[in-house]
Amino acid sequence: MLRQAGHQTELLYDPSIVDTPYFALPLLDNLRKRIDSRLLQRARDFAPDLIAFSAHTFIYPFIKQVATNLKEELGVPMIIGGVHASVLPEKMLDDGFDIVCIGEGEGALLELVSKLEAGEDITGIRNLWLKDDSGTIHRNSLRPLFEDLDGLPYWDKDLFNRQGAIFHRLEFLTCRDCPFSCTFCYNSAVNQVYKGKQKLHRRMGVDRAIEELIVHRNKLKPWGAYIYDDIFVMDIDWLEHFCDQWKSHIGVDFGCNVHPQLVNHRIMRALKDAGCYIMDMGVQTGNEDLRRSLNRRETNAQITWVCSEARKMELKVCLQYIFGLPGETPSTMAETVKMNRLWKPHYVYTTLLAPLPGTKILDQCIDAGLLDEDGLQKIYEGYYSFHKGFLLKHPYREMVINMKYLFPLFSEFPVFIGDKILLRLIKRRYGLMTRILGIIGIPIMDFRLALEKFVEMLYSTWRFFRGQPAHKAIRDHLNAELSSTPSRLR
Repeated sequence: MLRQAGHQTELLYDPSIVDTPYFALPLLDNLRKRIDSRLLQRARDFAPDLIAFSAHTFIYPFIKQVATNLKEELGVPMIIGGVHASVLPEKMLDDGFDIVCIGEGEGALLELVSKLEAGEDITGIRNLWLKDDSGTIHRNSLRPLFEDLDGLPYWDKDLFNRQGAIFHRLEFLTCRDCPFSCTFCYNSAVNQVYKGKQKLHRRMGVDRAIEELIVHRNKLKPWGAYIYDDIFVMDIDWLEHFCDQWKSHIGVDFGCNVHPQLVNHRIMRALKDAGCYIMDMGVQTGNEDLRRSLNRRETNAQITWVCSEARKMELKVCLQYIFGLPGETPSTMAETVKMNRLWKPHYVYTTLLAPLPGTKILDQCIDAGLLDEDGLQKIYEGYYSFHKGFLLKHPYREMVINMKYLFPLFSEFPVFIGDKILLRLIKRRYGLMTRILGIIGIPIMDFRLALEKFVEMLYSTWRFFRGQPAHKAIRDHLNAELSSTPSRLR
């Protein structure tokens, strides 16, 4: 949207925050230092007038550090948006950011850049919070959400591709927001920001989505794709039309997120025929009472039906679980193991409960005494994630952590061996052996996925260091990209 309006933009991309475990290895400390130095040099070369960040809670410590370094180096205004900033705007200002964007940012950012360029007052821009020279915080109201997603520009994936941020998979969203209100999900926090203002769940038309996907496919030549809609299967008529067009015009395998209450035969047939290789489905736990406490109403019988019918259609299912929920006990964990055997997913994906700021489950954890003030401050700072830094003072803490790491591995073993060993091992103290078994389990569960993650790390790092300086990249690519891409370019 900024480039469409005539503004120059550039991306600072750090390959060390991709979702791989390899950059956590101590032997790569020097590489990370070289990456930090290169990021600063690229920022100097581009000499921006404004630096913008989008923050998820789990990468906020990294963003905060980078922002501090860039502020010292360049001294230009900095704006931060995203979910973390939207629910903790005053903290962002206290942490040194000049401007905070709450909610959707396209319109607010474009207005901000235009007014900065014109030297006009920026204190009244809707969606933005900022301090003036007197220290007064201007808390501006929200502008209406974009209702017509078809009218938005295309995603500027070229900006990411030339930085090595895109490996071989085309990633896309056809909608915004989610109609469900799971207590643990960031969507529930965003919903509170816009509560009662207007319809939150919005979607592109099929023809508009496919039109943009064709452009990205032709440029990126992807091997596969993933549709990152929170729930891809909301509207069966829309979905069938999309799948028909996908098969005709895109033609690569793809994965997507589904909900067990919404999947039926028509949906699975449409997905399978279009080339869907996997359905990711969050079930969170095998205990129905615990699941209902998350505002999830699907039954074990519904999950059983979806998994059974998917196997008949040879459509892979990945079940996603959260361990460490308030009320989790050895009994509920054993029930999860039992139900997972019945469901027989192709993959198992596990996380630790990481209560996000602004979510209902964070309040539940506080009320249950699972978080002290120190833990709450670490959550606000982002010093944790779904995979590490379990902050809750859970009565079964050791078992919870062991289940997160060991359950995916032992679910691959025969039931008469795997379940018995697993339920015995999770009672042991979490330590080196658990970590080793968890790491071993990655290639055992899916060697191809583990290899892809390793290759992706190598590729993105290589592209990062061989890439042209920012100012030269702009000069060489900007005119060619704008002339070869339809006008709706974000």
